[in-house]
Amino acid sequence: MTVPTNKTYPAVATNAAWQKKKSLFDKAKNSTGLGTTLKAAELAWKAIPWADLDAGSKTAGTPAGAERLKGAAEEALKKVVTAKTKLTAAKNQATTTKTTAGLSSAAKTAAGQIETALDNALDALNTVKLTDFDQLIVKLTADTVTKLKSISVSNGKSVVLTGTAATWDRKTFKVTGVQYKGTNTADSLKGQKVTVSAEKIASEKTEGGYLHFKNDMQFASGTANTANFTA
Repeated sequence: MTVPTNKTYPAVATNAAWQKKKSLFDKAKNSTGLGTTLKAAELAWKAIPWADLDAGSKTAGTPAGAERLKGAAEEALKKVVTAKTKLTAAKNQATTTKTTAGLSSAAKTAAGQIETALDNALDALNTVKLTDFDQLIVKLTADTVTKLKSISVSNGKSVVLTGTAATWDRKTFKVTGVQYKGTNTADSLKGQKVTVSAEKIASEKTEGGYLHFKNDMQFASGTANTANFTA
């Protein structure tokens, strides 16, 4: 799961709730600064676009679509980082406030509850990950590449090899049924930047025809009839 189950900002940690716990004397004589940090924390939390972080609620039919979803999630994650900063500042202020001399016992107790609530909220934010998006990309990419045929690899000047099938784990693109062209060999091509092209059988959700695949990669290693590339 990429988002916490409970995405609601803790009610006890709002400035409004905090002000209700302070006595008239507290408000007149003690300026803790906690209210200001609570306002900032709540605003930062509410600015998080949770929908963009929830991979489970997204649908992507292609690797490119999944990449776009991850891009939006990466932008949303920046809001999470900001919220962590603001909540941490508010929690630290609550820690200081709960032992402030002259503050009423009710206010000190409330500050302690705020500290705990924000600590729990930070734990929830720390569970936000983008691994589900990575898994979606890997799955869709694997589904796409395993259906490739008529693979052709060019160095920009000429075709250096062809292949009959390929697999892709998003780290290594593996081609089988390789035939090296001319004087090219696995050793001579190692480290070269090349362009991989192929025809892809349409997915089951798409009717008819072929889809073209093309990607710039680097030749990593190979044998007499296999070749491995990295993106």
